[in-house]
Amino acid sequence: MKNFLLLAAFAIGATAFILSCDMDEEETSARESTATSEIGQFGGHAKGKRVSNIDEYTFVYADNGKLAKVISYNSNQLYKISYNPFIIEKTKLSPESYYVKLFDFAFTPEGYVKSYCVEGKANYDEENFSYDYTERRDITYDLDGRISRVVYSEYYCDRETHTGKVDIYNTTGTRTVSWENGNLVKVEKDEICDVEKTKDDGTTKSYRRFDTWTKKCQTGNELNIYGQNTIESGTIINVGEGDGLLAVLGMLGKGSTHYITKCAEEYAEGKVDGEKYSGSYVYTYTYETDEDGYVVYDSYNGKYVYE
Repeated sequence: MKNFLLLAAFAIGATAFILSCDMDEEETSARESTATSEIGQFGGHAKGKRVSNIDEYTFVYADNGKLAKVISYNSNQLYKISYNPFIIEKTKLSPESYYVKLFDFAFTPEGYVKSYCVEGKANYDEENFSYDYTERRDITYDLDGRISRVVYSEYYCDRETHTGKVDIYNTTGTRTVSWENGNLVKVEKDEICDVEKTKDDGTTKSYRRFDTWTKKCQTGNELNIYGQNTIESGTIINVGEGDGLLAVLGMLGKGSTHYITKCAEEYAEGKVDGEKYSGSYVYTYTYETDEDGYVVYDSYNGKYVYE
C-alpha cells in the first residue's frame, strides 16, 4: 500500500479500496448490530458452554465474560479482541514485524458477520522481503442463517527491500455456497487476479490469473444439534482471513445440520492467456461430541475443551 507510484491504475483502485474500509469510530459503531454486545462471550455457538482450548489454541476471557484473546503457542500467534468497535488483531508472540487487523465489522441482527476489512503487513529483514495487503469481505446468508455467498476484493504488495522490486496483485472473487436440507453440499470459488511484477531490468510485466475450485461435500448421520461450527467447517467455505476463529465463535452463521464427513475438490488455475493447471483433492473429517452434543474433537484441529 505504500508504494503506489509503480502503477497508477492499481494505485487508484487500491486507494479506493482503502477508503471503503477507513471509517471513523462513530460511523463504524453505527454499523454494528446491538448483538455485538454479546459477541465473544461464548465459544462454538451462542448458548451454554464456552470453549477454553482447541488443541494449540487457548481462549482467554475477561472478567466481564467476553473473549479477550486467543493464544496459539505452536504457531507463535496472539489474537487480541476488542469491542466497540469490534476488532481482532493478530501478531507474533516473539518479536517480529508481523501484524494483521480485522476491523470495520458489520453484523446481522443475529450477530453474524456481514462484512469486514483486513489490513496486514510483515517485514523479514534477514530475507530482505516485506509485504502488505488489504482485503474486504461481504457475506450473504440464506433465510436459515447459513452462508450463501461471499464477495471479496484484495490488494497485495510485496517488495524486495534491497532491490526495490515491487510486485502488486489485485484480486476479486466469490464463494458460492449450496445447502440441501441444511446440509452443506457444495462450495464454488471463482477468482481473478491482475498481476504487475517488476523484472530485474526495472521494467514491469502484467498478466491476469484465474483460480477456481469446486468442493462437493457429504455429511454423515450424526446431527449437529446446535448448528455448531468448528474451525475446519469455517475454512471449508474459505471466507477469508480469520474465518476459523470467527466460525468457532458462532459469528459465521449456522453450521451444517449434520457434520461434514468428506469434501472432494476439483481445481483449475493459471494465467488466463497462458499456462493452466488442474487437479483434485479429497478431504475427510471425523468428529466426536460429548453427552450434551458439543464437539469435543475434530480430526483436523484436535480436542475441544469447554469451561
